[in-house]
Amino acid sequence: MERHGISFHFTHAMGSHSLVLTDDPLSHETIGDRPFKRYDGHHHYEQEHFWDWAPERNLTTGAIRLTDYNFKTPTAAMETERIGDAAHAQGQIESFDYPGDYLALDPGKLVAGLR
Repeated sequence: MERHGISFHFTHAMGSHSLVLTDDPLSHETIGDRPFKRYDGHHHYEQEHFWDWAPERNLTTGAIRLTDYNFKTPTAAMETERIGDAAHAQGQIESFDYPGDYLALDPGKLVAGLR
C-alpha cells in the first residue's frame, strides 16, 4: 500500500479498534505535549509519557533507478528510471534499488513513477 501512497494507522476507543487508510500524511491525529520520563527500570508512571525518542532524518532524491530480474525472461531489459522535478539541494542525487519488485519493464516504469 505504501508504494501506492496509502498509509495506515489505528484508532483505539473503549470497545472498538479501527484501521484507518489514508493518502494524506496530515490526516493523523496530533498527539500534543507529553512529558519525557527517562527509563529507570520501573513502569509505574500515572501519566502518558515517552520512554524514548529517536529522531530520524530522511533524504528525498531527485531521481530513481530501478532494476529487477525475471527468470522466465532472463535477457529482458528490466532497468528503468524516473527523473523528478525536485528543486532542492539533493535534487541531483539518484536513488538505486534492486530488486524493484516488478516482472516486466512497463510495470517497472509505473513503480519508478510512484517512488
